[in-house]
Amino acid sequence: MNLLNPGKTPYENEQFLLLLSSAIVAVGDNTLLLKLVPSNPGNGYSKDWIDEAKKMGVPNAESFIDTICALTDEKAIKMYKTHNVLTSKELSSQTEVDNELYSKTINIEDLTMIDMVRKEYITSVIRYLGVVTNAHNNLNSCNLNITTNTTSTLIERISLLLDQANLTTN
Repeated sequence: MNLLNPGKTPYENEQFLLLLSSAIVAVGDNTLLLKLVPSNPGNGYSKDWIDEAKKMGVPNAESFIDTICALTDEKAIKMYKTHNVLTSKELSSQTEVDNELYSKTINIEDLTMIDMVRKEYITSVIRYLGVVTNAHNNLNSCNLNITTNTTSTLIERISLLLDQANLTTN
């Protein structure tokens, strides 16, 4: 039996109407909770929508981590319990799962960033350091009494920053 369609028998119709009326009551009782929509501008929501949502009293979760807390909010727990969807223990478990997912995602992003720094940034800086060093050596070999303090300082500064970046990514 499909509870989302009226049935062919009075019993099936009764089940459909019971589900429909329960859904209407649940929506009516929990309109504010049902407005818990993450409205992060990074997810395609314009500033106008965020302002409008604020006027309507819609909570604005700015990130995924902010939405996790909503699962264990008293109103959410009550709504899930009232409609026999999830218990507070199940909501707490879901919160743990979501926190772990978030933590793993952030860890993967961090490792990716470190890998990019090692492979792209540091190698580019080393190439640039080579260009500056060659220019410095060429200026010194010309015997034109040209001061090379600027290039010397730049080489030292780049080398120091490169060492720091390398220590940070290891």
